[in-house]
Amino acid sequence: MGAFVEDLIVIEASGKLKRLYAVLSDLGMRARCIATLGNLLQSPPQLRPVSIQKDHVGGYQEAVRIPARPDAYDRVSAEIRSLRGRLFIATDYDQEGHAIAADVVALTKQLRPDLAPLRLQLTELTPAALRASFASVRDYDPSLALSGTARRIVDRVIASAYSLPSAGVLVGRVTSAIAAMARRGLVPTHEAVLQIPCASGGVPFTARTTVIGESRLQELQSAASQVVSLAVSTFEMSTVGQGVNYADFLGGMNEHMGLAEAARLLQDLYEQGVVSYPRTESRGYGARGHARCIEFAHSHGARLGPTAATVLPEGAHEALHIVAPQVLASVDVMKPARLQSSHKAIALSWLSRSMAESVWQVRRDLPDLNQLPDALRGLDWSRDVGALPAWHRRPKANSRVLNHQSAILAGLQEQRIGRPSTVVGHVVRAQERALVTPDGGEGPGGTRVLARAPLGLQEPAAAHRIEAVCQKAAGIGLGFAVEEALSIAAGDEAQLASLLTTIDDWTPDDDFTPSYAP
Repeated sequence: MGAFVEDLIVIEASGKLKRLYAVLSDLGMRARCIATLGNLLQSPPQLRPVSIQKDHVGGYQEAVRIPARPDAYDRVSAEIRSLRGRLFIATDYDQEGHAIAADVVALTKQLRPDLAPLRLQLTELTPAALRASFASVRDYDPSLALSGTARRIVDRVIASAYSLPSAGVLVGRVTSAIAAMARRGLVPTHEAVLQIPCASGGVPFTARTTVIGESRLQELQSAASQVVSLAVSTFEMSTVGQGVNYADFLGGMNEHMGLAEAARLLQDLYEQGVVSYPRTESRGYGARGHARCIEFAHSHGARLGPTAATVLPEGAHEALHIVAPQVLASVDVMKPARLQSSHKAIALSWLSRSMAESVWQVRRDLPDLNQLPDALRGLDWSRDVGALPAWHRRPKANSRVLNHQSAILAGLQEQRIGRPSTVVGHVVRAQERALVTPDGGEGPGGTRVLARAPLGLQEPAAAHRIEAVCQKAAGIGLGFAVEEALSIAAGDEAQLASLLTTIDDWTPDDDFTPSYAP
């Protein structure tokens, strides 16, 4: 299957349009392409009324949804009305992309019920990926959007019930979790590299870890210094590194630029067809991605033996990597970050190194953990033996203080709070709202949030538990997912009963907050 001049392809980001047209041209295809400019619809900016309806059989629906960008909504509507061919929806294959797809489908049913929207699963803007997407095009599946719908309903009910925007207090699933994380002393403050000599000589055993507090850091360093040596217990064939995901990239770039800048840079590279889908949680590769890594590693002298790596199916989100061969060939992988000409050059060099290291094989020695004191046994100790990439520098024992953004990001990762598409916003807002102090403690904003948050949201783990329940909405039903998630948020039956009354309260509220994002 291909696209023709009468067909329409809907994407979410206008930055992709130029590249998408170029890829279509390379394949000899022609179609009209339009961007929704992000979400097509959104909830009202006022928190009251909550605008969530519950029907007599326990189902939930969003009673009021308004155009996020009226100009974009009107353009998409006009294109659908005049469409003479097929409608392809090619928004990102993630929770946000499925939500946009659902809104496009709902609009299509309203304007052109004769159309049957088709879904494209596109993970990189390359001719090979687009050809594969058309080969596996499928009917739109409404169940894919249910987890996002459940999450939106839950988040709006929570925010409507507990926030006080006029006082600058916005209580949400994630803001409460971040504040609770700080209150319980769970925000990492340091990153440490610990080393212990190997009994047979040569490269020492190394462990990397994030640490909470100066005293804990000193405890680990002291314990490591008192171990004379470790014997090799066993070994395995491994790779120098592993495929990197979105959080890895943000963490790697944060010493060179802010998180927001790093996220924008990666999105720009994706829209230009330079890198694979950016907001990935995967560390694996599909067939094309794995072949790119192998070829690049070979070109830099890697010796590659048989691999047991699982190749992901077509269309699955892969580990971050460079997909444009001309860009990969031009990267100066040997030059250290401090000598690179721009942040873009730093990012591309970092990504190209990660590609090679994810397939570059070494022998990994593992120590006898019984020789370690209790304080060190929970860490991953190993040493790599064999030829390493020319740019690779073996780590030395050291520690560094995490900057404010890196500390919050590390805490979110450890507590599994947030999704790749939202994590940067969570970190930035945590700073802006003073949820966490620069030294990782509870900030004044966090104190105000927790003073209004229900019992359940006082637990840092609640955010992830709610997210996990919402992800099951397609299997257990939207209504069950919403009520189970709200039960987790409330923490007890009395607070749940109070929370559910919010849904029935249609009292208008003039407490307007266009920047609401709990």
